[in-house]
Amino acid sequence: MTPCSASRWSCPGARIAGWRSAPTSLALPRSTPVDGRGSLPRAGCWCGGARRGCDARGRFADDAPLSRFGARLAASYGELAAQIHAAVPAADPLASALGPRAPMDIDAALAALRDDPSVTAATIEAVARAMPWLAATPPATAVIHGDLHFHNLCLSADGTITGVFDLGDAGGDAPEADLQYAHSLGPRFVAVAVHAYRRPLDMNAIRRAHLRTALTHILWHGPGTPRHRSIVAWIEAAFAALAIGP
Repeated sequence: MTPCSASRWSCPGARIAGWRSAPTSLALPRSTPVDGRGSLPRAGCWCGGARRGCDARGRFADDAPLSRFGARLAASYGELAAQIHAAVPAADPLASALGPRAPMDIDAALAALRDDPSVTAATIEAVARAMPWLAATPPATAVIHGDLHFHNLCLSADGTITGVFDLGDAGGDAPEADLQYAHSLGPRFVAVAVHAYRRPLDMNAIRRAHLRTALTHILWHGPGTPRHRSIVAWIEAAFAALAIGP
């Protein structure tokens, strides 16, 4: 894989969904620097509705649109995850050296939500109700990237992933954990990515991984931080759409 560069826009989820507000051009010359790393900035629609053309709840809807660019990105995303998980077998000494990934502190995240006056009682109740399900830990059967979000990818103009970086969170975990951000781009994106993975995956485990990720983002983006409003909107929308509980 080789580095690529891409232009910025207000909400790249628009490009993936195919909304009319999306720009017509994605790629710049490969020599063009982008945030010092050559990555595609914010190529997932995580703005929680804070940016024009993005709907925090709509992206989880069954009929959420997926453009040709988005479909190619989804397929490439699933293929990349499969390649990563096949690269280091569980019996490889490197897998033992890396060890298991540290668990996400969902209890601290729930406590942070309870202390946040901007979070509704309904959202706190939904999160609390889902906690036993969120706490379930699937067996670590693969060495995963651990932070396979779209800031850590390089893309070509058609949505094909051409590079991946930031391996600081790599370690043993369930393979579904590497698809933790896929639901940010809608159920159609998830379906295409899972199909491209070409091996059995637990769809509920992917949902759980997304919710754990959304929830724990509040620990880094609390009240007064620039992304706080969008993170709360993400948590509210994700738990309303994806949570499984008693």
